[in-house]
Amino acid sequence: MHTMPSSTLGDIMTSDVRSLPPQATLEDAAKLMAAEHISSLLVIADGEALGIVTESNILRALHARRPRETRLDVIMSQPLITAPSDLDLISARRLVEERNIRHLVVKNPNGTVAGIVSDTDFRIRLGTAAFQHLRTLEGIMDRQIPKLPPDALLDQAIACMVNNAADYRRR
Repeated sequence: MHTMPSSTLGDIMTSDVRSLPPQATLEDAAKLMAAEHISSLLVIADGEALGIVTESNILRALHARRPRETRLDVIMSQPLITAPSDLDLISARRLVEERNIRHLVVKNPNGTVAGIVSDTDFRIRLGTAAFQHLRTLEGIMDRQIPKLPPDALLDQAIACMVNNAADYRRR
């Protein structure tokens, strides 16, 4: 029997969090996220984190045909879900699952942003121990994989991904 190593959010968080101001645009966010190979960024004004913009926010904005000049404070997810850096990983993972989010903002005791933990960070650190309650791979697989024909247009792919809350699709 394997035991879970005792770890906290502070142990696995990314402390170099990218951010943009609320008046930055959808285009600004998409360019920064692509250039930095990141799946989210914080929206910060006057040192305070107001919200988060994720790949899903951008996908939904594209699906809604929002102009690339759309301000981030219009498309960001809020309120921001946060946790203290000393929170243990199992409790943090439960919070992520309960709130149905993929990014958890980590705060210092003084309330400032210390870092961010993504769904991938949890999977890497927790490995199989976090998923012991699942007996088979079938228990975590998506049964309905969104499918498109090879000649589908980008608009169709985006609509399919948004409608199925998917971050992938199969041709």
